[in-house]
Amino acid sequence: MKKEIIEILKCPVTGNNLRQLTDDELKLLNDKIDKQELFFSDDKKVERQLDFGLVDVENKFYYAVIEDIIMLRNDKAIAVDSEIHVDLRSEKRDVENFYDNVGWKLFDDDHFVDAEKFEDLRPVAFEYFTNCNNRVKRYIQQSGKFILDGGSGPIQYDGYLIYSEDFDYRVCVDLSFESLKEAKKKLGSKGVYILGDMTNLPLKDNVLDAAVALNAIYHIPMDEQSNALNEINRALKPGK
Repeated sequence: MKKEIIEILKCPVTGNNLRQLTDDELKLLNDKIDKQELFFSDDKKVERQLDFGLVDVENKFYYAVIEDIIMLRNDKAIAVDSEIHVDLRSEKRDVENFYDNVGWKLFDDDHFVDAEKFEDLRPVAFEYFTNCNNRVKRYIQQSGKFILDGGSGPIQYDGYLIYSEDFDYRVCVDLSFESLKEAKKKLGSKGVYILGDMTNLPLKDNVLDAAVALNAIYHIPMDEQSNALNEINRALKPGK
């Protein structure tokens, strides 16, 4: 992982800077996974070998990187030498489960189940939908290094790609692992893929040049929606 990406991230538990795991640290964690001794803070067993990993600079909390997806949620922190028990709020877990198991599964060659259930896919709506997408770009910074896509999903439509075309990286944050796997198919190395919670963004202050959150904020419990907006604002550079 590039240094410039690690430098914008922070530990979602402590707020500390993160660093890359050494080969020895990665081997230690993978040995524990082999022995079924490693757990996330939601008490779920870590079952997949880690390709890569991060740790906060106090060496308290470790974070897996699996299939290039950075697991930066409180409930996905791994504490090797201490205990931490955190679970995802039940409403958020429901969103995660729906999109991992139903919403972001393809129902035909071009569309996900989410679109089939909740969107107007008739040809007559296409021009309206395209114009709506294009209008969004008028209101965001036109270029820069990092643009956040909060609740990115799988970058469901090609029209969404216009927002990040003049940015170095599109930072996709989503509760759903499956959505981020699909987003990676669209963005490749242009994407930064974070399994994260918009109400506790694992991003430092003043690091983003722009941000969008498309059909996402209303999936957050109502009493936390303002937290998400504040977090996005905190991570944006002044005036962006």
